[in-house]
Amino acid sequence: MKKFKGFKFALLSILTLLVVWKGFYVEKLSDRKKVVANSFDAKQLAQKIWKEQLPGKLDAAISVQEFLAKTKDNNATSILTLTNSLSIGNIRYAILTAEGTVFDLTEDGFMLELVIEGRKIKLTVEMEYVYGNAVRDASGSVKVEDYPISEDLNSISENLNSFVREDVLPPLKKELKEGARLRIVAAVEMNTAHFRPENFSFIPLRYTILP
Repeated sequence: MKKFKGFKFALLSILTLLVVWKGFYVEKLSDRKKVVANSFDAKQLAQKIWKEQLPGKLDAAISVQEFLAKTKDNNATSILTLTNSLSIGNIRYAILTAEGTVFDLTEDGFMLELVIEGRKIKLTVEMEYVYGNAVRDASGSVKVEDYPISEDLNSISENLNSFVREDVLPPLKKELKEGARLRIVAAVEMNTAHFRPENFSFIPLRYTILP
């Protein structure tokens, strides 16, 4: 009789453990990370930046002339104030306007010649190799602490670059001619260790062909 009671108690204990175990949901940490990653829509965020946030910043962009005047003699404080970057280093970004004459026009890009303080300046404008973080960082719309996963930050850049390649560059390439007068608002990449406008790289975000 005691053996039967012992067996019955053991059986009930096993059944209870099975019921409790069934009530638990065990999930791999890697699966949880996938769910979190999949919930981030980089294209939707980039589209919001492109359509809702960037236009106002393009309207408020200062000219290359004004930018150079404010950062004269490579003034570190002014450069940090007028530029953005999500990483530590010499590479900085800004949104600037420039107006000049187009020359050396190719499929890859062109040179824009303008006069600053009586000196001719030649700027490099990209129309083919639109990669990297220039548009994202120049916009100042993204904070690195909000996106701890580096792939998310890269995806934002990729989608913003796609908008440039699809919305801005095709009509610009079609309309642009050698010797044309052009005004652009651009995402500008610069190296503070080689701080000369001739070394800057411009990616057009908005343009106007002048008469």
